[in-house]
Amino acid sequence: QARAAYMPDAAWAISRPLPDPEMALAVAYDAARKALAALLETQGLRPTSQGGHLALREAIDAQLGGLPGAQPLEAFDRLRRRRNAVEYLDTGIDIDEAAEAHERATEMITFAEHVLDQLPPYAR
Repeated sequence: QARAAYMPDAAWAISRPLPDPEMALAVAYDAARKALAALLETQGLRPTSQGGHLALREAIDAQLGGLPGAQPLEAFDRLRRRRNAVEYLDTGIDIDEAAEAHERATEMITFAEHVLDQLPPYAR
């Protein structure tokens, strides 16, 4: 439940307009990532540190992808890959793409807030 407390912070962080498109993309991605990781931790799960954020994406797909209303999660991997390209390959991003990332991240955070209290602890 500890990470679930970060969810309002994720929503707050993404609500602030940022003039730098690269920074806006990074904030949008990180806010969505933390909100979704909070859902996993609520279930008592933590993705392995091996594989980095890709491991998180796989855990999110496995645990949350089949839930009703989970369509916003489909954008997570695209957002992850785009943020990596901007961060590590210096590909650049324009303000329209940053705005789209913000919109997708907001949808993921809204989904996370909606299902947070409905998730049972993980049982094998």
